[in-house]
Amino acid sequence: MSFAAFLASLSAVIVGPAAHADSVVFLSCKGSQPTTYSPGLTFERRSTTVTGNEIYSSCPLGPVASGATPVSTSLTFETSCLLDTAIRSNTITYQWDTSQHSTVVFPVTSVTRAVDGTTNVTSTGTVTSGLGAGHPAIREVIKPHLDPIACATPTGVTHDSGTVILTFL
Repeated sequence: MSFAAFLASLSAVIVGPAAHADSVVFLSCKGSQPTTYSPGLTFERRSTTVTGNEIYSSCPLGPVASGATPVSTSLTFETSCLLDTAIRSNTITYQWDTSQHSTVVFPVTSVTRAVDGTTNVTSTGTVTSGLGAGHPAIREVIKPHLDPIACATPTGVTHDSGTVILTFL
C-alpha cells in the first residue's frame, strides 16, 4: 500500500467518512532517520536496542518552515533481519524551528519487511500537547533492504538509514 493510500484510509477511519472529504494535512515534514542496532541485527531473533535519530530537513506543509531539532528515540525489543515486529508505545517531543513543540504519543508502531527487502516502520498516534494538539499523527520510515551477508555474520547489521515522513492530519 502506498503512503498516500495509507493516509487516506487512516484519515477515513479517524475522522469518519463525512469529514474525510474536508480533511486536510495540518503538517507534513520529510527527512532522514539514521539508526543503530546493538547488538546488530542477524537472522536470529534476539533482544536489540534500536536507536533512531529523526532529522527533518523540510516541512512543505504546515506552520513550521524547515523542520525540527533532531530527536533521538531508543527502544529495546526482540527483533531480527527477518522479523516483522509490533513495538510498544513511545512518546516523542518535537522541537520546531518556530520555538514551538509538539508531543506525540505513538501507541502502535509496526515494522514490516516488504517483499523487495525494504523495511517499513509505521507509527500512528495523536499529538497530545503543543503545536497540533489533538491532531492524528503518522510517522513512516522507509529503510533500504538489509544486507543478507551482514545478517549472516555474528556482528550483524549495526546501522542503516532511511527516509522519514511525519504527518499531522
